[in-house]
Amino acid sequence: GDKTVGSCVRFILSKPDKSGYRRFKLDTGNDDLLSIRECVRRRYENRDRLPDVIIVDGGLNQVRAAVEVLGELG
Repeated sequence: GDKTVGSCVRFILSKPDKSGYRRFKLDTGNDDLLSIRECVRRRYENRDRLPDVIIVDGGLNQVRAAVEVLGELG
């Protein structure tokens, strides 16, 4: 209904790792790029290392938003 929901799934050695799945309730309205930024930030802000591959559903603007946040996180 009222909230936007973002999801992150994780695979280890090509198999789904459901313990690593995350779903986020977002207060970003209908702003797709802001939603991508918020999901990426919340998923990876407290990580010592990033995964080998991150797949972003969307186009070039969505990928740029994710890359921007990952850059901010170092």
